[in-house]
Amino acid sequence: FPLLLFKKVREGPPVTLSWIPQKIKETKLDYYEVFRERRRDRSGLFLSTSARTETLLSEGYTEEELQLAAAECEKAKSERILSASKVMPL
Repeated sequence: FPLLLFKKVREGPPVTLSWIPQKIKETKLDYYEVFRERRRDRSGLFLSTSARTETLLSEGYTEEELQLAAAECEKAKSERILSASKVMPL
């Protein structure tokens, strides 16, 4: 699945997988179960800021696009905090 810029992340450029596969490969379930990798724990599912940046750059995104996406995330985060403070005053 192709990588896409996303809208929600704590820091740096956000990333998500597209729902449209690049290619489809069929595998028998028994074969998959024997050779699949061990499941990762929750912390193993996160990409660092530098890993996301490097991956997105290698997929053809520009530094400017990554900076813009990161800025949009920060803006959305600020708006969520402001909205939550109006609903649940501190």
